[in-house]
Amino acid sequence: METMVAPGWVEARIIPLLFVVQFLTWVGMFAMWVFSFAMVASLSAPHSGSIAEATGTVGKLFALYVSLAAVISLRLPRLFALVGKARGHGLALLAGAAGLGSCALVTAPWQLFGSYALIAVGWASISSTPYTLAADRVTDGNYAGAMGIFNFSTVVPQVVLALCMAPLTQKLAPAVAISAGGASMALAGVIMLLLSTAYRG
Repeated sequence: METMVAPGWVEARIIPLLFVVQFLTWVGMFAMWVFSFAMVASLSAPHSGSIAEATGTVGKLFALYVSLAAVISLRLPRLFALVGKARGHGLALLAGAAGLGSCALVTAPWQLFGSYALIAVGWASISSTPYTLAADRVTDGNYAGAMGIFNFSTVVPQVVLALCMAPLTQKLAPAVAISAGGASMALAGVIMLLLSTAYRG
């Protein structure tokens, strides 16, 4: 377990700061979930049967990032032992952000497999590490309430993006929308790296 060695103002705000990191992270993930099909369909448009092809490709992409994340998660403890849990999570977020951001550069569906492999690195840490970081800062007496509130950090960005989805689809290409989500996740990664200086162990 990592312990805080932060100035008082940082320690007092650790949960809100982690909430911000989570919010920015899940904006990126939800953008990927919402716009992946439209992105792949637009890349497959010149070919016949593009809808069926896009459906199959998205299924393979999602299977890749989920299964690869499961494998990577087994190696995360070794990374955390080397660089620390907080810093390791920040690095994983930056890898995921790179995957999301690279979607704007692809010109064919097959190129997305590299992007989603990077997303898998982020997802491997996103699915568990933030909760352990938050749990380290919550006392037993208010654990249930604090973690319940912390769960809103995964819900609020999904609601916000869902409300903004129609304007986004009118103004942004699907790949650009996913890349914008990558920028959000990159900011989360940077904040996490800065915050990691407050951790030791």
